[in-house]
Amino acid sequence: MNKFKYVLIITIVSSFFSLIVSLCACSINGCSTNNNSTLCNVIFTASEGGTIGGIAEQKIMYGDDAETVFAVPSTGYKFIKWSDGITTPERQDKNITSDKSVTAIFEKITITVTYIASEGGTIDGIAVQEIGYGDDAETVAAVPSTGYKFVKWSDGITAPERQDRDITVDKSVTAEFEKIRITVTYTASEGGTIDGITEQEIEYGEDAVAVVAVPQTGYKFIRWSDGNGSTIRREFNVTSEICLNAEFEFLYESGDGSTLNPFMITTYSQLNNMWYYPNSNYKLLNDLDLTDINHEPIFDDTTPFAGTFNGNNHTIKNLTVNTEINFPSLFGFIGNGTISYLDLANVDIKTVNFDTISAQHNYYVGAIAGVSFGIIHDITVSGEIAADELYYDGVAIGGIIGMANGTIANCTTDIQIEILDVQRKYEKNTNEPFCFGGVLGVGDCVDISNCSVIGSINVESAPNIVLAGGLVGFYYSENQNNIYSCTTNFVLNCNYQITAGGLIAKFCGYAGSKTQIENCETYGSICCYRSGGFAYQFDNYGELTIINCRSNSEVSAYTRAAGFVYSFDNVEIKNCCSTGEVEATFVNSTGGSGGFASGFCINATNIYFYQCYSTSTVTAINAFGLAQNANNCTIEQSYTRGEIYAGLRGASLSFYASSSNIINCYSLSVLEITNKDPNNRGRTLVGGFIYGLTDSVIENCYFAGVVNGTVYSAGDFGMGSLVGGFIGHLEDSYVVNCYTLFKENNFASAVICENKNSDISLSLEVFNNFQDMYLLADNLNKDDAIIWIENENGFPTLNYQKNFH
Repeated sequence: MNKFKYVLIITIVSSFFSLIVSLCACSINGCSTNNNSTLCNVIFTASEGGTIGGIAEQKIMYGDDAETVFAVPSTGYKFIKWSDGITTPERQDKNITSDKSVTAIFEKITITVTYIASEGGTIDGIAVQEIGYGDDAETVAAVPSTGYKFVKWSDGITAPERQDRDITVDKSVTAEFEKIRITVTYTASEGGTIDGITEQEIEYGEDAVAVVAVPQTGYKFIRWSDGNGSTIRREFNVTSEICLNAEFEFLYESGDGSTLNPFMITTYSQLNNMWYYPNSNYKLLNDLDLTDINHEPIFDDTTPFAGTFNGNNHTIKNLTVNTEINFPSLFGFIGNGTISYLDLANVDIKTVNFDTISAQHNYYVGAIAGVSFGIIHDITVSGEIAADELYYDGVAIGGIIGMANGTIANCTTDIQIEILDVQRKYEKNTNEPFCFGGVLGVGDCVDISNCSVIGSINVESAPNIVLAGGLVGFYYSENQNNIYSCTTNFVLNCNYQITAGGLIAKFCGYAGSKTQIENCETYGSICCYRSGGFAYQFDNYGELTIINCRSNSEVSAYTRAAGFVYSFDNVEIKNCCSTGEVEATFVNSTGGSGGFASGFCINATNIYFYQCYSTSTVTAINAFGLAQNANNCTIEQSYTRGEIYAGLRGASLSFYASSSNIINCYSLSVLEITNKDPNNRGRTLVGGFIYGLTDSVIENCYFAGVVNGTVYSAGDFGMGSLVGGFIGHLEDSYVVNCYTLFKENNFASAVICENKNSDISLSLEVFNNFQDMYLLADNLNKDDAIIWIENENGFPTLNYQKNFH
């Protein structure tokens, strides 16, 4: 049984093995059997875009390895993988036990073409393109932004539009742009230059650098070629080429503005063109008629004239100025300049109510200029200046200059200054708020010489802070200044509130100043509130000398009238006189002193009078021949010869003298006490020579005048009158070698009415007739000095009078 089983098993296994062998001989896993060999087919194929490198179709013995093959991409393709998933292009299949077929898969290479735009532009078209290898890119264009221009592509192509063809590699190119640069050119025509960069290359939309059109001397800038009239220009946001030309015009007839070759002026327009070159020199070639022209001042305080103007003895006539601005005049404001040899005829200037407070500047008016700090010489002015409604402080009006500092010489005016309404409504603490003068309203340390003035100042209504002078309204000196050889023949007609002087209304000399007034004369008439034939007041704290000056003015004032000067102090005055009529009209209806008038001065303090005299006829309630009050003065070789008509108080030389010396003086005046106020009788105080003498000396003097009238025994407050033939009141003073005429019918009750001399001896000889006094010269002369000389059948006179008639 077991043996059977074994045989059976053997038989079954053998049969199965034979069956297997039989099957393998026909096909093993697709392999074919041939001549007892089993072969497998291994096939390598390539999809589109590649080839097989190596044996594409291989017959491999079963179990052997295939030969190595390669997946080789064609141009423009790339290997992706084998169809069985293997990703390496090279492969060797091993232990082949079955047929095998794989395909190398290829795909076309994709090329990226990138177009980039740099700053200043964009890409028109597809900026990033994915295309097949060897294909053409789509067309693109480099588009510049505003203000930029295309330069090139980064690969050197210069055309902004491009189409890249047969692309085989990735490509990236950049369109390069740059800002457009624009040229701005500035040129100048004849007569000027360009200050700045004349040719500028700037980027689009940027601003050019500013330039200035600068005229050459004698030219003015007219305009740019595009019509722009500003000398300074700058182009903004420039987007296109610009070329501009500055145009200039010659302003004068000829010349170059130098000293030797001044600019020549023949027209009014050329005259006004002086403004362009305030430092140049000019000469007028012919007369100018400014009829129907309302002239504006050429210069002002921001552009003062500092050159020279030679009028060449020509005339500018019919100058009319009616302006709201300051310095109404021909030239306006003269700095360190010179105006000469010019005649201004028929001037007509009208002022306005200029607001000096808001302007923070005084108001200055004159025919030539409102203000001058230069030299004005050989000028003639005629015409009228009219002012109405002057309400603000700080006004100076002069026939030639409103306010001057510098020099005024050889000038003549025939000017009428009409002031209709002055009111101090708006004060700004100006010490002398309204000043009017025939030449200058205000003289600021100015030298004046050889000037002649005729005309008038008429003030209708004004407060008492108005100063009016024939030459200068208000003059002040801080340095060394001179007024020489000036003459005024002026009518000063003002209401009762005005202060006036024939030459100067008020003089102020500051500490350290040194001023001399010499060889000046005044004529004409003055009718004001307070007046002086030569000056109203010399208020002096420096050195002031007045020499060889004469007042021939007729002076009429309401309260104070003086033939030469109303009041002065600290002055040396030599060889000066007053000869005109002097009158103060005020009569106090309620009692009191009334008006004061003096042939020479009223108040004198610290004055040295030398060889001064008055021959004026003096009329007032209080009338005096030389001075009213002399305090700390020396009066030497001086005299009076005029007629004196005093209402209540009078003296032929001085009314009061205190701490003073009166030496070698005399009076031949007729002193008449008129008592013009009989209903309000004051106290009659009279001295034939001097009324009151205190702490003083009279030496080598005589009085041979006449004293008469009516004496009132009692006056104000019950005090008695004092009338002395020589001295009314004497106290603590010396009278040395003096002589007086005292006749029996003399108005005075005694030679010295009231003597409080405290045992001080007197040397006073009294004569009863004229003839006895004719031969006094020898008695009066002392120390061999020939001060007095005899006149045949006449009174002794002072030696300097030998040519006097």
